[in-house]
Amino acid sequence: MTKKLYSTTELEVSWEPALCIHSAKCVMGSSLVFNPRRRPWVELQHETTERLLQIVAECPSGALMARRLATGETGRNEEGSDPRVGGPVQEAKPVITASRNGPLLVEFECVVKDADGNVVREIRKGAFCRCGQSSTKPFCDGTHKKVGFVG
Repeated sequence: MTKKLYSTTELEVSWEPALCIHSAKCVMGSSLVFNPRRRPWVELQHETTERLLQIVAECPSGALMARRLATGETGRNEEGSDPRVGGPVQEAKPVITASRNGPLLVEFECVVKDADGNVVREIRKGAFCRCGQSSTKPFCDGTHKKVGFVG
């Protein structure tokens, strides 16, 4: 996937347009830094490194990622693939599988929260509704079979 890279002397931020769901949390975090009406739309110099890390951490899709630069390392402001950008590499990666005509299946420990931030459940495996008809949202209750969901 193509990433656009933006950097200061301390920080490198990447943005993957293909992952962005346009929630505008970054813009709400700092419209000085993130301004979709400007080119380039990201200008990191308007906030501190710590504030930038906070804003990027709030990105719900993972389209924005940040990493601190090592001493003497220079960031790049360019477009292209860059495997360095992002968090630390995990030994076992979480798995999410879209089942045929059914739910999203997750296979990793995670906390599920509702829209207000309340913890609904902690799970190691789960099935999340894709058809939108479940009576136990966000979890699947099998209604996709009754409604003929295809996906």
